[in-house]
Amino acid sequence: MKKYNLFFMSLLLASLIAYFTHPQMKKIPNHVTNKSENKWKTFEKKSASRIEAHPTTETELAKGNVTRTIASVDKPQENLFYLREDRILTGENLEKYQDESVELPMLNKINTDWKEALGSELLQFQKDDTKIIVKDEQHIIKIKDNQGMYLEKVIITYFLKNGDQNSFHALVDSETGSIIDTWDRTIHEKLFKRSQRLEPTGTSNIIGR
Repeated sequence: MKKYNLFFMSLLLASLIAYFTHPQMKKIPNHVTNKSENKWKTFEKKSASRIEAHPTTETELAKGNVTRTIASVDKPQENLFYLREDRILTGENLEKYQDESVELPMLNKINTDWKEALGSELLQFQKDDTKIIVKDEQHIIKIKDNQGMYLEKVIITYFLKNGDQNSFHALVDSETGSIIDTWDRTIHEKLFKRSQRLEPTGTSNIIGR
């Protein structure tokens, strides 16, 4: 009986060791996808040499109807992903590079001011009083040819002086703030324009007039 118990305990211990040491796909931790204080940021072009930035206010979000015009905002994250440095891995050989003891040469660095660089780039050729809101959704490492690149997945929303609004997803270089790719572009023309009335321009043919 003692030999049986000893064998059973050894088998259980071996199983636990194998489970915890084998690379596992994980759910994305909340701090990877949901940063409370830095999630949204507003940039506004005041002049050719002046861009103002501040945390996006609830008033700005409500005025722009942002959460209803972008379909994917705040969707619950249910998929499993490989992680490295608390970032989602995408691209090639994901299981291999989840192990942080395996060296992964990086093509860029993480710049804490990447969002400010992005805001300046987006507003560079826009007219004065153009405003944009940047929301960061996910922090990513993309692997290709055994090299990694730090990227940020964001939603960008433009508010033009004439009332037009448009938004899109983008992948952004975490060092330079430059846009690598865009998709899901939506355009809302003159969001706050009053509805037009039809006015008669010719002679009416209605009986009695």
